[in-house]
Amino acid sequence: MKNAGAVPFVCNTIDIYLHLLYHGIACEKSRTQKGNVSMSEHVNVYEYIESNCVRVEADCFDLEQIMESGQCFRIYKLSLPEQEKLCKSKGLEDCESMTWYRVMAADKKVFVCQNGVHLIFFCSKEEYKQFWCHYFDLDFDYRSYEKAIDADDNYLKSAFAYGSGIRILNQDPWEMLITFIISQRKNIPAIRQAVESLSTTCGTCIDKENELYAFPTPTQLSGLSLSDLQDLSLGYRAKYVYEAAQKAASGELDIKQWAMLDDDDLHKALLSCYGVGEKVANCVALFGYHRIGAFPVDVWIDRIQKTYYNGSFPVEKYEGFAGVMQQYMFYYERKMATDHSKKARKQSEK
Repeated sequence: MKNAGAVPFVCNTIDIYLHLLYHGIACEKSRTQKGNVSMSEHVNVYEYIESNCVRVEADCFDLEQIMESGQCFRIYKLSLPEQEKLCKSKGLEDCESMTWYRVMAADKKVFVCQNGVHLIFFCSKEEYKQFWCHYFDLDFDYRSYEKAIDADDNYLKSAFAYGSGIRILNQDPWEMLITFIISQRKNIPAIRQAVESLSTTCGTCIDKENELYAFPTPTQLSGLSLSDLQDLSLGYRAKYVYEAAQKAASGELDIKQWAMLDDDDLHKALLSCYGVGEKVANCVALFGYHRIGAFPVDVWIDRIQKTYYNGSFPVEKYEGFAGVMQQYMFYYERKMATDHSKKARKQSEK
């Protein structure tokens, strides 16, 4: 068989395409360029396969990396039994070789399978074009960020190479405000659990069979008392969440209107929220308002700055997109620390 790039197959069923993905074979495709970018070969292309199924090719896109990047907490990697159940429900075969994810955002849910640059979104073409393509920022050429890295910055070049599948998602500002208020002094698994608990407690059910709930609106969340929130293991953060919900529901905090503010005014508005400091404000700006110039500094980034940048990352070199570089560094440093810890543990157990 020929390699990917000159294979005269046409995908006309999901099963055939899954099989081709597994064996690393590309299908003949009709390219649709989206967006104004310098390198169209690195931008996603999509092809409608069947109803409720969209095939996508995307360079610099890895759901596993995005899931572990600390910017979103409602991407879930399916276990093998869950994967088998899903495939059976959709009448699919030969899908154990794929990596399957469930993604929840706003009031939507989608299952996505990935093998390298090849993905299948199980949704309508309209939903993909109108929501998921924008959500995953698939209109933009992230390879251009690699070219922008200082040639002498070996650390940042390594960070990009390791986490080049990360993209800055276009997420809901309200959800990001509450999520990052909750995130203070919590690790990623604990944040995920807290977000799911809030959603299950007062969010709208969007999948009865699997008991999946959308993130609660300000009105829904404002219906919980301070005691209710404390019962969800939010600790001292409960009072911050409570006040944000009350003010957002009443209109005192106009989260949507803040999208019209410039970066400085948005930052000030976020800092005016009870319990929001510099790090949380920058996280919400970056992940909720897609202000990719925002540069959140947590313990990981602080450690990186002290170790590799004489205490201060040169944000001015990456003006307007320093937040993207922050994500590469954050992901890389956490993973390197985890891998080192695992190796050290194995050595001690010998």
